[in-house]
Amino acid sequence: MWQTLLQHKLFIQDNFLPDQLVNQIVNNIDAKKFKSVNNRNTPPVMFDTNFDYDLLVDPLFRETDLRKIIFAKMNPLAQQEWNIVLPEGNLHHMQYFLKQNNPDAPVAFDLHAEDAGIYGPMVFMLYLSDEIDGQLEIPTEEDANEDWGKGFQDMIDHFPVCFSPETISLLPKKNRCVVMSTGLAHRVRKCSGTRPNISGWPFFKPEQLQSLDAWSSYKDLK
Repeated sequence: MWQTLLQHKLFIQDNFLPDQLVNQIVNNIDAKKFKSVNNRNTPPVMFDTNFDYDLLVDPLFRETDLRKIIFAKMNPLAQQEWNIVLPEGNLHHMQYFLKQNNPDAPVAFDLHAEDAGIYGPMVFMLYLSDEIDGQLEIPTEEDANEDWGKGFQDMIDHFPVCFSPETISLLPKKNRCVVMSTGLAHRVRKCSGTRPNISGWPFFKPEQLQSLDAWSSYKDLK
C-alpha cells in the first residue's frame, strides 16, 4: 500500500518488491560499469546546482523484465494521481537508471526541483540498501534557505516550484520506493554509504536535450 506523505505530491511504499528479487538486483550490480556524473563534467539539463553520483552505463539494464515489474507496481498510483500510464518500449537513460552514491564526493545533491515541462509529472526512487544518512529531504521554504543558490533561484524564476508545509526527511531504506511530483523542492544529504537505487523520470522528454550544445559530447549515456 502506498503511504501519502504530501497529498498529490509525495508517496512511499516499503517492501515494494519481493526480497529475493531485491537481493538479486544488488548482487548483480557491476561496479565496472559506473560513470561519475556531477555538475563539473555534465551539462545541466535545466540550471546549475551541485550534485555528484555514479551512474550505471548499461543500456541493457533498461530493457530487462525488472523495469516492467517496477513500472507495473507504480502504475496504479500514476493513474490515480496523474492519469497516466508508465511508458513501454525503449527508454532514454533519464527515464530509468541505476545510480549509487560516491561517499568521497563533497556533495550528494543540493536543493533543486524539476520542471514538469521537461521531466514530466513524476520521479521515482527505489532504494536498494539501508543507510544511516543520505536522507532525501523535502524542506519548507524557510528551511530551503540553507542552500538556496543561484541555480535554484533560476528554477524558481522559470517554472513552478513548491515546498513542504513541514520539512520531511526520508532515510534510504532497502526496498522502499518513493514517488514524488516534479516541481517539489528537495535535496539529498551526503551519505557515508553507497546508497544504490533505481530511479528515473519516466516521462522525461529526451528531445529537450537537443537544445544543449554541450550534451553532444555526452551521448554515450543516451
